[in-house]
Amino acid sequence: MCKIWKCETKDYEKSKRSKEDGSKSVIEKYFLENNVVYEKRGSKNAIQEEYGNNISFDYVLNNVYYKIICLTEDNYNGYVAILKMWIANYIMLKKENKKLVFVIDDNINNDKTKSYKKMLNDYGIVMTLQDFIKEKR
Repeated sequence: MCKIWKCETKDYEKSKRSKEDGSKSVIEKYFLENNVVYEKRGSKNAIQEEYGNNISFDYVLNNVYYKIICLTEDNYNGYVAILKMWIANYIMLKKENKKLVFVIDDNINNDKTKSYKKMLNDYGIVMTLQDFIKEKR
């Protein structure tokens, strides 16, 4: 189900389900239409944590770092290692008094993705993509 695209059925055509770039396009369009001041981040302007490793985020708003995590069938099975890496990033940044929020766009919403979201929520701040956009209003 791609809630951000206002699709109502779970069996929405796979080719039309949102991907990470699609989710970011919706967010950036909303920001522009509503004059939300934000900074787009990426590997070219990553921040460095205390051990010298670069961390790339998707957005920075009011000194809060946001990582968009788009759960789709394409990346479904390989996400545990990536989520653990982001949990480690969250813990390291928290030591540096930096705030990281995980923004989840869950296009599957089953027991496995619920478990992924719980894993992130146990160690960090999690919000849905819809709540992220609502909060910026």
